[in-house]
Amino acid sequence: MGKMQRAKGARGERELARALTRALEVEPGTIYRSVQHAGREGAGDVLGVDGIHIECKRCEALSVY
Repeated sequence: MGKMQRAKGARGERELARALTRALEVEPGTIYRSVQHAGREGAGDVLGVDGIHIECKRCEALSVY
């Protein structure tokens, strides 16, 4: 994966964390982008919402089957 693709994904994850923070009306920093390179199995892309595993994909067009 190229540097631009990684940066695009990271931007999307940070954007989602900010949107969830506003929507759920929680303290800033409570919902955050997780560490991606530490080998943590089972960790989602965005952490801080109890009981929910969040994976974030940033794309132009969403195609849900």
